[in-house]
Amino acid sequence: MTEDELVGRERECAQLASPVADALAGHGSLILLAGEAGVGKTMLVRRVLTRSGLTVLEGVATPGGTAAFGPLVQVLRGYLRSRSGGPLIEGPLAAHLALLLPELGPADPAGDPATLFEAIRLALATIAARQPTALFLDDLQWADDATLELLPALARTLPEQPLLILAAYRSDELPRGHPIRRMRSELRRSSQLRQVLVEPLDAEATATLVDRPWGQRHRPYAGPYSTGPTASRCT
Repeated sequence: MTEDELVGRERECAQLASPVADALAGHGSLILLAGEAGVGKTMLVRRVLTRSGLTVLEGVATPGGTAAFGPLVQVLRGYLRSRSGGPLIEGPLAAHLALLLPELGPADPAGDPATLFEAIRLALATIAARQPTALFLDDLQWADDATLELLPALARTLPEQPLLILAAYRSDELPRGHPIRRMRSELRRSSQLRQVLVEPLDAEATATLVDRPWGQRHRPYAGPYSTGPTASRCT
């Protein structure tokens, strides 16, 4: 075992390797990552994506009332700030996307939810068409209802795009009636539910991690807008 290897996550790394490879080949998907708070979901995803060869964009939900489409607005705004290469979308839908991103210009106040959904979908498709892309949406247990309603709609279109969405949430913070439960049910009905369970490390892996020098326990993260040359192996 090398000092850079992610200890005790071989199963999860193997489960994520296939959708990463598929996205690079032009066939994306939505993968849910579930696990208790502090179990290591964020570190796992970042390790996988750092060497994936995909452009990586991040959005995170926050407690206390995230704005509509909050994590996705973070993704789109971060892309606009860090990239050049043309507008996200052109034509009438641009005015609908401006409802979320005022920097795009005048907004169309007469928009409806379905049209806004389509504007976001098209913007993400445009990003992925320029470079195979992974979106990491973290802490979805705090996400707004609009984001959770959009994800199943996006999932149906992803097999035709080089776009992988990894959506992580705390499985121990889902009371009965939580919107994520409804989202999972909708994904299951449409045969789009793909989920990786991130469980606590077993005793052997925990002991291996504890025995490492502190500086070798975590590898530095390359940042939320990174690309890498090779498919990820969690190493």
